[in-house]
Amino acid sequence: VGSVRHADGRPASGAHVWVHPLEAPGGDWSGATADAAGRFRLTGTAPGAVRVFARLDSGGHTEAEAIAGDGAEVDLVLAPPTGVSGRVVGADGVPVPNAMVSLHHEHGSQGRSVDGAGRFEVLDLDPGTYRLSAQAPGSGYAAHPEPIVLAEGTEVRDLVLRLEMGASVVGRVLGLSAGELSRLRVAARRTGGDFLRVEGAVGGDGTFEIRGLPLGTYRVSATLLDTRRSGEVAVELAADERREGIEIDLSGLRLAVEARLNGQPAPGTLAIAGDGTWQRVRSLGLGRFLFEGLRPGTYRLGLLPDPGVPWLQEDVEVLGDGEVAVDFAAWPVEGWVVDAAGAPVAGMAIQLAPAAPNAIDFPARHDRAPRTDAGGRFVLPLVPSGSWQLTAVGDDGRRAIHPVEVPPGGLGGLTLVLGPPPPPPAPAPAAPGS
Repeated sequence: VGSVRHADGRPASGAHVWVHPLEAPGGDWSGATADAAGRFRLTGTAPGAVRVFARLDSGGHTEAEAIAGDGAEVDLVLAPPTGVSGRVVGADGVPVPNAMVSLHHEHGSQGRSVDGAGRFEVLDLDPGTYRLSAQAPGSGYAAHPEPIVLAEGTEVRDLVLRLEMGASVVGRVLGLSAGELSRLRVAARRTGGDFLRVEGAVGGDGTFEIRGLPLGTYRVSATLLDTRRSGEVAVELAADERREGIEIDLSGLRLAVEARLNGQPAPGTLAIAGDGTWQRVRSLGLGRFLFEGLRPGTYRLGLLPDPGVPWLQEDVEVLGDGEVAVDFAAWPVEGWVVDAAGAPVAGMAIQLAPAAPNAIDFPARHDRAPRTDAGGRFVLPLVPSGSWQLTAVGDDGRRAIHPVEVPPGGLGGLTLVLGPPPPPPAPAPAAPGS
């Protein structure tokens, strides 16, 4: 039993409250919602030490430890929200009600729709550095000119994103049937790390147009959704340029692959990359895969037996229609993560990356990285032999980086020692008019 309030004393009506036993990491979570007076009651919680969490959808969160069953009330005070707010307008200054706002952070991205007056408010962010952009069909694209640095409990307000129509790309996708064209997606992705991606409309004859692109260099891609068969071309656009005559050819060679993992038919999905092509397909059964629309050249095959492990990779040469057998080999890597005093640390995400990345290496899935258990132990079940960089990352920013050489048969007994957490980011400068 307890209450949730804002820092100024107002009741936090509608706050979500959860409780979790401290001594049972895998135990059940119980939840409730604060009433109009900010009061809540959690039932069915076993007696003992617990951690109580509270969060408002509109921003603000907190947590505290308590003893369930002793009759004491828990008073939760929400920390000020961390986030941004503002509005999206068109080139004429009129609010755009159908815009989508995107926030890009090193650990991922999230999008929000604006309201009927073009306003947006995102107040549930973690501290860090963000890039802010907005786009709307038929109205164009806009990006905030500088990265936004958010410290805990700070809000940058009154931001204005003014959409501009920008440049456009017009072209045609070749080599597909009418049925395949109905399952086609075309998009332009700007290079340079700002995450801008704009989709276009595709006609029944394969013609397409992508509008609302700011100046820059783009990879214009066409992807067949069911097979991930794709092709792309590079295009550099000036401001307000209309580039016509772009062709993306998805006709080509067929490659059948028999893939085995440690001598057994390979599970999961297999991808192929190279020469402007990216495809990802599921097994046809017994480790057999089929790729279409390839051109002669050298390609990299990537096997992902499970999202929590790195891609297993092999290079193949494609000279014509044909079949190839590939045997992937990988072994377990095991170890522990400890702090500077030697105590085990639970909950650390374990990330693995090549020591010398290749331009066509398949990207790691850090969002599905395995974590250390209660004893600080981790296991990466399938790692190819070679040179790797092993990194342990904590939610508090602590990390340990350890180069490893994995021999055939695997590696065990590794110990990663965490460094101190990074300093908090500097407070963001106040936005004009805030």
